[in-house]
Amino acid sequence: MPAIVCLLLALQWGGNEHAWNSSRIIGLLVGFGVIIIIFIAWQLHLGDDAMVPPRILKQRTVASACLFTLTFGGSVFILMYYLPIFLQSVRGSSATKAGIQLLPVMVASVVSSITSGVGVATTGYYTPWLMGSNAIYAVGVGILMHYFTSSLTNPQLIGLQALVGLGTGAGFQVPVIAVQTVLSMEDVAIGSAAVVFFQNLGGALFVSVGQSVFQNGLLDSLSEKAPSLDPDIVLHGGATGIRTILQNIGQMGQLGAVVESYVDGLQMSYQASLGLAVAAFVATFFLEWKSVKKGTQEKDSQVVMAV
Repeated sequence: MPAIVCLLLALQWGGNEHAWNSSRIIGLLVGFGVIIIIFIAWQLHLGDDAMVPPRILKQRTVASACLFTLTFGGSVFILMYYLPIFLQSVRGSSATKAGIQLLPVMVASVVSSITSGVGVATTGYYTPWLMGSNAIYAVGVGILMHYFTSSLTNPQLIGLQALVGLGTGAGFQVPVIAVQTVLSMEDVAIGSAAVVFFQNLGGALFVSVGQSVFQNGLLDSLSEKAPSLDPDIVLHGGATGIRTILQNIGQMGQLGAVVESYVDGLQMSYQASLGLAVAAFVATFFLEWKSVKKGTQEKDSQVVMAV
């Protein structure tokens, strides 16, 4: 936990409140590196008595599933965090309306989750469903990144969200199924917990990365498109308060430049999301092709023998 806190603070402050080469940011990054190395060394020393036994994380499918959930979780959380900001800042939606406008991606995700679950149960194999689902997601993010501009129409918004949502359903449940299939009964709990941990770590870690990338992109664009406007006004105004603040200070003429600057910053965060989606897709190729049905039969036999 101290290692992760050091890393998150460095990513959140770096380039915003403090320069990347400041002593505070460097100290946090060094602290993260030292603490995490000590933790890993201690886990290796303890062996099977460790919090996370190394032999479990060394298992091919477990390692691949953890890498997948780390990158996939980071990609999805960045996207879901900045979609409402796009809707509020660029399209002028209220917070409530932005939540309603996210329904297409939510509904599509539920449909995808149910479909992939039925597919895995029917065929017995989880790897092709995870590969196909993540391929759809990566393509959806790439198209979304290209079309998410200030001129985006409502049909395009609904269609792109639906495409992305169709690719997210399998990504949150199939890795856990894969780990439960390849591990023995006594290791399933630790393996499943590791997958969920890396999924949430990816979300927490890469949302901070996305925030840093977005703010840096926004500031750079503002300095070019609205040099006379104080960037702190835009940063502290929030996505929903831009128009009100500009109106209060008599700078409504700068609204177009501010909106385009928001688009530029959001495009950079979408690029980070796309890169993570591609990395997650690569991770799926290292999963073992094992049948869920066979794994269930083996575990049933272990339970009978234990009884």
